[in-house]
Amino acid sequence: MAEPLLINQRVRARADTLGAALDAHMLASFAPDARKELRRFSAGEVAELLGISTSFLRKLHFDRKAPDVDTTPGGRRQYRAEDISALRGVLETGISAGAYQPGRRPGE
Repeated sequence: MAEPLLINQRVRARADTLGAALDAHMLASFAPDARKELRRFSAGEVAELLGISTSFLRKLHFDRKAPDVDTTPGGRRQYRAEDISALRGVLETGISAGAYQPGRRPGE
């Protein structure tokens, strides 16, 4: 009868140790004052989201119709959600009526 009591004490001690380690890890990984940000999107992802080709997206930048976006040290464009929204606005107003239909995918 003494043996199950000893086992329970060991289990509780290890559970307490594990709980303390998990709490410390959670505070280190997910600090209470940390802020989450939406990741940036590549040109290919943006073109797919907007239903246009990457070459047309590049053309918008060369024609200065697209907003300026951040670039990587290698020169690749990175788009924030606000940039994608601005591009959508450019496409809705800058192309002949009905040519750009947001929310539709090619082949629909």
